[in-house]
Amino acid sequence: MTNDEIIELSKVHYNGMPEFKAKHFVGNAQITPYAKVKQYLTEIENRQLMVEQNVYEKKKLELEILLDRENKSKTSNKIEKQLIDLEIEKKQNNIISFEKLIRRATEERDMYVNLIKDICDSPDGKYKDGRTLLEIMNEPEICEELEKEYWTYRMAKQTAMDMIAYGRAGLGNMDSVFMLEGEQQRDIMKLACDLFVKNEKRTQHFLQNANSNEPQKLSLSKTLELDM
Repeated sequence: MTNDEIIELSKVHYNGMPEFKAKHFVGNAQITPYAKVKQYLTEIENRQLMVEQNVYEKKKLELEILLDRENKSKTSNKIEKQLIDLEIEKKQNNIISFEKLIRRATEERDMYVNLIKDICDSPDGKYKDGRTLLEIMNEPEICEELEKEYWTYRMAKQTAMDMIAYGRAGLGNMDSVFMLEGEQQRDIMKLACDLFVKNEKRTQHFLQNANSNEPQKLSLSKTLELDM
């Protein structure tokens, strides 16, 4: 491709949030289904605000262009006409940019809506009384219950990550754990230790089979250009 073709491709190429990234690194970062739905709702709200703001800016520019054309018809000065034409051209280009932003924000908003639907259509997306997580989002008592569960799993994960990386729980995470009630502290430490042990076993399994003749789907040596 020529340089100009690559530049033109950059103008039309979709560079919004991929669903894979949204699901695994936005959603799964929240650990529990409740927290995922809550985060997705935040993402939807942000994208909807972006759509509304950019629609406003686009409509404003369209009206300004009408005024510019009206002013152009009232002047006989050639330079003034040229300046007005330049302003119109600039605003038309900005309209194209706003249309891209609107399309991207709309597509990302709808993607997050579908991700919420996927969760709520699954067994994980149901509260214990059978209602979906969306249906209980405005019930403070239930949300407090699910918020406590989220922090149990989150602190357990963070503590386990410390143990995996450093061999012990870090001061920052333990300080947070000690802010909680005794029973929740015990739940967190048990989960963290379970996760740590399971990861150690998995790591040992992969290390023992690292140089086996089993076919590998991926090769980090090639991907990361390691000199073995």
